Amino acid sequence: MKARIKEWLFSIIDLLRVSALLIGCLYLSLIILWVLLVITGGRFLPIVGTAVIVGAVLIIRSLWNRVTAVRAFRASYGAAGKDLLIVLTDSPHWKPYIEREWIPRWGSRAVILNRSLQWRKDTPEARLWNAVKGTKDHTPLAVVVPRRGRIRVVRFFKAFRDNKHGKDPKLRKQEETLAKALAPQPPGALSGA
Repeated sequence: MKARIKEWLFSIIDLLRVSALLIGCLYLSLIILWVLLVITGGRFLPIVGTAVIVGAVLIIRSLWNRVTAVRAFRASYGAAGKDLLIVLTDSPHWKPYIEREWIPRWGSRAVILNRSLQWRKDTPEARLWNAVKGTKDHTPLAVVVPRRGRIRVVRFFKAFRDNKHGKDPKLRKQEETLAKALAPQPPGALSGA
């Protein structure tokens, strides 16, 4: 019973956090609109208003996609103990290393998305990757998805690029960051969001 109440409480907290983010985006948009109207003397009201509204909608859409992708990943894989998404391609610069070093270490906790193989955009892992990938250094990367709270994205492209040239400190540092993010939390500890 306590566990069910705790899960319910964390769901409410997640909803409040998302609501706060959305309200913050709305207020920020209104402030930007007001500042732009003051600066331009109101001459470009339709253009400025449209730009601010479109920007706010895009930000809200991005946040919503991220929240729903995280929830879908947790719903699909959380019960199986999967809290890690590893995204890679068949590049010889990282695939052999990831298969040799990461899979034995974290494979039981990981869902693997190999973008060199056929994959569908509507799967939970692809949705999560698309929601967090950004425009640069999106492969390889690892996404830590704890049962609740904030996810953690660890990017490895630059680390593997340096490793290819015989410089491995950045790769070791990123792996250490990933290992810390995957470390179990003490019972009763709340993860930040």
